[in-house]
Amino acid sequence: MTSLTRIIESVRDAAREAKIKIVAGDTKVVGKGEADQIFINTAGVGVVERKTLSIQRLKPGHKIVLSGQIGNHSIHLLSVREGLGFEKRVKSDCAPLNGLIDAVLNAVPEGAIASIRDVTRGGLCAVLHEGARASQCSLSFCRDLIPVLPESVMAADMLGINLIHLANEGCLCLFVESEWVDKVLAVLREHTYGRNAALIGEVGERTGAEVIMIEPDGGRNQLEELYGAELPRLC
Repeated sequence: MTSLTRIIESVRDAAREAKIKIVAGDTKVVGKGEADQIFINTAGVGVVERKTLSIQRLKPGHKIVLSGQIGNHSIHLLSVREGLGFEKRVKSDCAPLNGLIDAVLNAVPEGAIASIRDVTRGGLCAVLHEGARASQCSLSFCRDLIPVLPESVMAADMLGINLIHLANEGCLCLFVESEWVDKVLAVLREHTYGRNAALIGEVGERTGAEVIMIEPDGGRNQLEELYGAELPRLC
């Protein structure tokens, strides 16, 4: 009951912050030993009041912006599950981002932002490959411009995993018209969940769907999409 109370209070606080209402609920009964503590599923209902953004609208010249650090959520979960001790320094980025998105879209004219994607399953790599396939453009980004927490980098190196492939729960990837990128960055950085926002790359010419990672020494490596199961499995 202590855990249930803590979880429900957390759900309540998150709903209040996101300015949404929880209007229904249901419970299931299973046999002893058939569930590991608590499982929660959610479904959301809302209304789209703006012109729909689409990854299909990407074109050469769009800038690639991240709203925050990558990898923290997955590193935190791995650390908790395996008792690695990183969870004290690396906190999950799980956060309601509707307020951040609303602030950014209200600050620029319609069309200034082509697409906004949550950097969840498959991580940043999956989002960039999705954009490359949709636009048939070459997407490039600088590895040393990606916002990361040093402790997350250390943990990833120790575990032999790449932060670029790790899921996040409070990070957005935005594809922005070049003339509006400074404004978008300024608005993101004014928000609690966008303080570490950074410009990391751009959409190149329509030379085929590929993602290029530019190394600190200037070297250019083609980034392959991750195949198989990601770690940790989040859902």
